[in-house]
Amino acid sequence: MGWLEHIKRDLLRRGSPAFRVGVWVTGIAGGLVWIYFDERDKPIKERAIFLPARRQVPMDASEIEEWNQKLSGGKLLPLTNAQQQQQQQQQQQGVEAARAALLAAVKEEAQQQEQVQKLQQQKEQGWISNLLGLNEPPESSGKKKKVPLLFDK
Repeated sequence: MGWLEHIKRDLLRRGSPAFRVGVWVTGIAGGLVWIYFDERDKPIKERAIFLPARRQVPMDASEIEEWNQKLSGGKLLPLTNAQQQQQQQQQQQGVEAARAALLAAVKEEAQQQEQVQKLQQQKEQGWISNLLGLNEPPESSGKKKKVPLLFDK
């Protein structure tokens, strides 16, 4: 057991490299233990770092739901009781209603932009083209109008 006494003597000698390494290892380990005991009882939202330790504080229902939705990627999860299934159906109907409302709003906005463009085109066209009938859209008339010019007979 001479090697054990040699290591003890080396570690206790303050100027030795083994003592310096021991001080660093002890300091880092102490800091990690301090962080672990400080962070393990905090809720997930308040934690500064990720700890793989078991959680001592139980999650409430909203945190569990949020966690499950995050892990499922927004997909609908299989439910166990009728109340949860009913709640899920209501959520799905709400999503479909919101989607339909959004599509209607997009269509309405496109129509408004189209009307604004038509008004702007009418403003840009001068009184001469209005007089000659050039500002009518080609879809309204079956065949193209021949524009009479002054020198045509």
